[in-house]
Amino acid sequence: MKIISKNALLSFLFLTNIILSQNRWEFVNPKPTGFDLHSIKIDSEQNVWLVGEYGTILKSNDNCESWKPITLNYTDNLYDLSIVNEKIWIVGQNGRILFSNDQGLTWDQQISNTNKSLLKIQFIDEIHGWIIASDSLVLRTIDGGNNWLQTFISNKWSQNDIMFLNKDIGFLLTGYFNEPNLDIEPWTAGALFKTIDGGLSWDKLESGSTKYSSIYFLNDKIGFMSIHNNELGRMFLKTTDSGFSWDTLSYSSVFEKMYFTDEQNGIAIGGSSFTKTIDGGINWETKTDIKTPSLESRLTGLVLKNSNILLVGTEGNILRSTDLGENWSQLNSSINFYYASLRGIIFNNESVGYIYGGEYLESSESESILLKTEDKGSSWNRLNSPNTDAISLLKTHDNILWASSGTRLFRSDNDGETWADIIDISNNGDWLIRQIEIVDSKKIIFLGGRRIYTSNDGGNSWTYTNEFGVQFLKQIVLITDNKWILLGHTAATEPNYITTDGGAVWTELNYSFTSMQFINENIGYAIYGGLYKTIDSGNSWEMINESVNDIAFWTSKLFFYDETVGWLNSSDYLYYTKDGGLSWVKEYGIKDILNWSGPALSIKSETEAWAVGSNGHILKLTSNGVSGSYSFSYDLPEQIILYQNYPNPFNPSTSIQFSISHYGKVTLKVYDVLGKEISVLLDDYLETGTHNLLFNPDNLASGIYFYRLTFDNFAVTKKLMFIK
Repeated sequence: MKIISKNALLSFLFLTNIILSQNRWEFVNPKPTGFDLHSIKIDSEQNVWLVGEYGTILKSNDNCESWKPITLNYTDNLYDLSIVNEKIWIVGQNGRILFSNDQGLTWDQQISNTNKSLLKIQFIDEIHGWIIASDSLVLRTIDGGNNWLQTFISNKWSQNDIMFLNKDIGFLLTGYFNEPNLDIEPWTAGALFKTIDGGLSWDKLESGSTKYSSIYFLNDKIGFMSIHNNELGRMFLKTTDSGFSWDTLSYSSVFEKMYFTDEQNGIAIGGSSFTKTIDGGINWETKTDIKTPSLESRLTGLVLKNSNILLVGTEGNILRSTDLGENWSQLNSSINFYYASLRGIIFNNESVGYIYGGEYLESSESESILLKTEDKGSSWNRLNSPNTDAISLLKTHDNILWASSGTRLFRSDNDGETWADIIDISNNGDWLIRQIEIVDSKKIIFLGGRRIYTSNDGGNSWTYTNEFGVQFLKQIVLITDNKWILLGHTAATEPNYITTDGGAVWTELNYSFTSMQFINENIGYAIYGGLYKTIDSGNSWEMINESVNDIAFWTSKLFFYDETVGWLNSSDYLYYTKDGGLSWVKEYGIKDILNWSGPALSIKSETEAWAVGSNGHILKLTSNGVSGSYSFSYDLPEQIILYQNYPNPFNPSTSIQFSISHYGKVTLKVYDVLGKEISVLLDDYLETGTHNLLFNPDNLASGIYFYRLTFDNFAVTKKLMFIK
């Protein structure tokens, strides 16, 4: 067999097809999202708005009965929003400010002139607004965000909270010292600042061995503050003289956010708790019926409207009380399990599918979980599952279910009503069943440790091979009924094997891959240090993409639907291709909320795929591209324009011009035709507009080269020629 490295130009084209749009994944469980939510607001039309991880923006116009995602093709985390009349501002990572002046029908960007994370935003009218950012930065605008100015910069403080009462008077709460040269332990000190000129200048009111958490002012005199004092512990304070002096009212929890309707009645959140006071903060009552998706969940945002309170939190948690916090209902729907780690999903046909994994119980124990759908995934019902802590693999054939857990294999002949314990490979000194394959109604094979186990009578009796010379067997690929390829754990040191007689005789191959998939008898893809393709049933392999940029091909797994559409799960991300693997697009956020080892996928068509993972997350790919309901007021790919260099051909130098639509990090590199990096011309943050760079190479041979510009999630490549 032979392996060919394709023309190096194809390798260089990897990830340069930036026009590929992001796929739109929707949460099936939980709904409307499983991403962390960071803030909640209500607009003048009583629409409820949520923002959160990975560009999540959700809107409800029916009292939270349903939610509509607003997809803007950004993947930055969004932290807060402010709404005044029809205008909406949203802030997030990388200096991102999203703006709508028509209640979210169209969106634009405002220029923050920073790449720092923007954490909180407040507008008190349509023109006066403030933002606190990471690393000691406050932004101020007096024209609705057309221009943002840095008004408070210090290397000592990290901002925690900000609140303005009008266009002149505001308070800034800092969390801790952030200067390494100061003899003060980080996270132990902070300060309260006040401005009377709209944020042009700030006066320090309080400082000391205290971590300041949140503030709320009723008016320019009366305010409340939650702190953690190193000596006295958690404290709740009140001022009646504009923050110049503070009285301790109680020793309570630290509140991350709070809201007061008057001097006596207030609500607050901290960690996973909701508390309320009816005596001005002297006493606090913590509600215990707040539901959270997991033990690690916490509350992050609250809003009060009349007697209705809405809370949001991590893992998509949304809660509502209609009686000022006495009783609560959960608005995000979820399948009824406590804390599930879903390992896989399979579909038998268009309608019937199964999801399997394990559920961690409140008793700190775990048990297996098995779900079934008969309506294309619209609803999932729980079935009986094997008596084990988790199902790690599941296969179905002729209404028979095969499941494995660790070293044990189970079978159910009645759709999960009862299960038979078939074999435990630990009795042979083997460990961990890694793959189950159903060849026909009688022949079943699976990998266990370093052996292949085979049954020719439907699982009643088993034989197994001698141990292969690998650390453990990772994958078996059934190309035909009799032609199989066997992959070991470590391709760098362990061989692959092939059989052409259904496993009777195995021959060592002269190549090693770590993952392989055949979409038919002839066409297959494989991975190790690059992406390879065969069109002759594995007799020869051709490299079609090298391992460049941030795809770790050696730790990846393939999920191809056909010869053009597929997914690749690397150690860090999930990637999507629609040109047979020549170019790939990151599926941002998908892997991070699924299993640490990557999502388990089921590909039903080129536009429908399913993924499951940790915390009971179930996602469905419903379409390609951005939702048509909401769009930017400009075409997103025009964020970046790379012009042809001039002159071209050139000697001794050439000018490279490009344009970007907003402030951000720009990288410009030059490569040779083999994809080798020749020069880094630029790797810095630039302002919006058009920029020029001069490329004046030293000791460069005559020939064709490529220059590549990357900005945000986009990249453009052009060709240049150097002549000596």
